[in-house]
Amino acid sequence: MGRRRRKKRLPDGEFSAVIESLSHDGRGVSHIDGKTVFIHGALPGERVLFNYSYIGKSHDEGVVREILEPSDDRVVPICEKFGVCGGCSLQHMRSDRQIEFKQQSLIDALQRIGQTTPENIEPPITSHPSGYRKKARLGVKYVAARKKVLIGFRERGSSFITDVDRCPTSPRFASSIRRAAPTPGRKRTCRSRSRSKPTTTLQLFHHSPER
Repeated sequence: MGRRRRKKRLPDGEFSAVIESLSHDGRGVSHIDGKTVFIHGALPGERVLFNYSYIGKSHDEGVVREILEPSDDRVVPICEKFGVCGGCSLQHMRSDRQIEFKQQSLIDALQRIGQTTPENIEPPITSHPSGYRKKARLGVKYVAARKKVLIGFRERGSSFITDVDRCPTSPRFASSIRRAAPTPGRKRTCRSRSRSKPTTTLQLFHHSPER
């Protein structure tokens, strides 16, 4: 068996970067000394201070610590768990700019992967910035130490479940989550890849009444 590669030590301190664009998953893209750096929480056109969170051969990753020059597209996220919860990645961007970014990402994917370019592009179907989700895939886990059932999206970059009792993008699910939560003390078996960390997945759907 080969030796395990040691993780590269992360540079200490905060570093400055100018954000050039967004990656497909909503992270700011910058280049430092010719190397690509993906920075969570940054928007194009911003100058930020960030900490490194990963050092790799082809690219590095980081997390914003301070916005030195904010973008005009930056807004206050509607959810207090934004940044921790992995359910959303662009709440810090104006909703109309989010739609433009997602549409362009789809067009780019069609051209790069599908080798095709749409002849006509219809206006996107939009909704209110909050309460628009009709479907959610949530994780469920009973935490014995806290004597509590956690139901929510996974934390960003982690398998842990975000402890939430409400979601601004899908407020209709709040009562459903409470009804779906197992009663503490009742034994339920949940299988997963890790036997020491039982967990399962709950899918919730909301159907609007017919008119």
